[in-house]
Amino acid sequence: MVDDIERIRTIEKLLDELESYAQKTPFFFPHRIVIPDQEFFRICMALRDGLPGVLKEAQHVVKERDSFIENAKREHRKILETAEQRMRELVSEDVIVREAQHEAERILAAAREEGEETKREALIYTDELLEKLSESFGNTLQTVNNGRRMIRRLLDRGEGEGQESALQVNEE
Repeated sequence: MVDDIERIRTIEKLLDELESYAQKTPFFFPHRIVIPDQEFFRICMALRDGLPGVLKEAQHVVKERDSFIENAKREHRKILETAEQRMRELVSEDVIVREAQHEAERILAAAREEGEETKREALIYTDELLEKLSESFGNTLQTVNNGRRMIRRLLDRGEGEGQESALQVNEE
């Protein structure tokens, strides 16, 4: 969790850096933001390095959820098989057929109930993990949207008028 917070802070700093280039752009490049190409690629690479951690965590959460559910299903099947085996053993004797049927039904009901409870707990656990991940993504998205709004305000105020891209200048 601390690592994710650090990644988000790094991404926010990189976005701030991009915004600073928009503010420093010369007035003679209309509707352009001048960013040296080396800086542009450095910032892009750093942003890409920050995002995979969050994406890997999401993949880990999904994998963990799937594993938890699969284990619950296996346990459920095992309990049912044991109950059915026990039921067959009890039914084989004529004298105790009724008692065996009753016991088997009780075991099956308990197994179903336990399986459903395990499944419910797995879903609750997954929901909690996904909620935390959603909050993390929400914070990152809000930071990105704030940066975009700031850039749009700067562009709307005309601060970018008369400016061209540093990449275009380098080509000439």
